[in-house]
Amino acid sequence: MNTTHNIAWAGLLTVLLTGQAWAQIITKAEYEEGKTRVNAAYDQEKKACSKLSGNQEDVCKVEAKANREAGLADLDASLKGTLDARISAEEEKVNGIYDIAKEKCDDYNGDAKDLCLTKAKADRNTGMANVKANRKTMEARQEAAEKKMESDYEVALKKCDSYAGDVKSSCKDKAKADYRQ
Repeated sequence: MNTTHNIAWAGLLTVLLTGQAWAQIITKAEYEEGKTRVNAAYDQEKKACSKLSGNQEDVCKVEAKANREAGLADLDASLKGTLDARISAEEEKVNGIYDIAKEKCDDYNGDAKDLCLTKAKADRNTGMANVKANRKTMEARQEAAEKKMESDYEVALKKCDSYAGDVKSSCKDKAKADYRQ
């Protein structure tokens, strides 16, 4: 239990600390495609769970649900491109890890189960605190991403100025769409 649990927390903290995997903005079509992929993966994972029994099956189902919810939250954050959406996605991941840890605690009884649940809650609290603490870093990264997008948009418009007529108009329309202007 602890090894998988600790690896999951380490992975989440790496993403939070480096700011990876959040600044990318996607189109509505990419969102819908991603949603289909996430739901298909969930169906596959859930199907695989049916081959297990007892608490292993329960843990498997909770993991599948947590993966789906985290994937959908990431897609939502990438579509919206807002800090609040990214924070919400990171909180969803923390809650998913907590749900998995709680379900794994059902393998224990008595004091061992109580200790397991206490550890799971403490890890959740730590994860949520890290999400809040990293908000400032994420704000700075978002500001930098927005400035980069504005600069790239200006460069794209300058390139469009070298064209004439419909080509120029179409180029500017594409730049507006590409850079969400």
